[in-house]
Amino acid sequence: MCIGRYDDWQHRISDPESKTWKGQDYYNPRIKDVTEGRLQKDLLERSVQPRLPWQDVACEVLGRAARDVARHCVERWNHARNINTIYEELPLALLRRKVAVCNDEMLRRPQQSWDGAWPPEKGPWQECRAQVVRSVGRWSAGSKTESSTHQAYCDLIQESKSFIYIENQFFCSGLEGDNIGIGNRVLEALYRRVVKAAEQREVFHVVVVLPLLPALEAPLCQANASQPVFRAGGPGALLLLGVGCAFLQPPRPAPEAAPATLGALGAIAAPAAAWAQLEGSAMFFTKRGDILAESEVIQNVRENPPFFAQWPPLVQIAVPVVILLAIAAAVPLLTGEMLDKETIRRAKRRKKQKKKLLKVLQRQAARAAALDAAEAEAQLEASQAGPGPAR
Repeated sequence: MCIGRYDDWQHRISDPESKTWKGQDYYNPRIKDVTEGRLQKDLLERSVQPRLPWQDVACEVLGRAARDVARHCVERWNHARNINTIYEELPLALLRRKVAVCNDEMLRRPQQSWDGAWPPEKGPWQECRAQVVRSVGRWSAGSKTESSTHQAYCDLIQESKSFIYIENQFFCSGLEGDNIGIGNRVLEALYRRVVKAAEQREVFHVVVVLPLLPALEAPLCQANASQPVFRAGGPGALLLLGVGCAFLQPPRPAPEAAPATLGALGAIAAPAAAWAQLEGSAMFFTKRGDILAESEVIQNVRENPPFFAQWPPLVQIAVPVVILLAIAAAVPLLTGEMLDKETIRRAKRRKKQKKKLLKVLQRQAARAAALDAAEAEAQLEASQAGPGPAR
């Protein structure tokens, strides 16, 4: 069904004897992408080139929502079968009213050994409200264009209360009135929500996490190797990390009490004291981080404050990703840590002072331990000597 996407809990990067990943299933699109899926031959040199492990986010859904997903798969399958003559012999997929084999019968059938490393289920199943959204059109499903995924994105962004967290493989979007030819308006929704938070003086965060490199064939040393992550859909697409988007524009020197701006898009006032940190040769600094799985997430918290409300300006996670947006509307709009020479010197002095204090505390603790040991030894000797002669 999909070459290279099978993986197990070990997420191994090698398979020299072709026991698990055969032919093109030993897959790393950063080195060599698949051009002909029917050819079952190795594209990579297994002895020196690693495969790309996968860990997709999975969720089991039962009930009417699961049936909607099944209908979507049937619709896509039948459309692909009808437009490709090589699949004419395959049967049409139809949903059954009832499953052919119930769970009780499945338990009586022969079962293969399962992977005991997977964690067991915790707690009972719980009912919840669910909605399935999708993006299809005439080319993908032979139906009218449906963009419920895009609409859900924009609605959730506008209704969010404390923060928004988006983790995705690509970010291709635009703003109202641009001429880049992209109908996606997630960026427009983010911009409007941030401006609203600034006007109402709300503490509000937006975090967008993207991979450092896309899963596309290209040498790592290539200067624009990461560009497809931020720019997709043609030459007019929005380059989020650059001049196309003003979220990450470096600040410009400003007089006292002048407002900081969210790029060229609109004025968002920042505390006047923040300019003391922005003056001089200030630069953006970001950290590399790790994500274990690429997923599409919008976190919408209505009541409780965000769990990262006390994060420092520089957010550190743990494998290669780029943290694009980390915006707090009621504080200076910084996506990284604005450092100048004086800030670095102060940080070094604090580090030295901490080391000196730690050494002093260690010496004091050692002396106290030595005194305690001497006192205990004296008490032991006194008890062994026994009481003196009576007078």
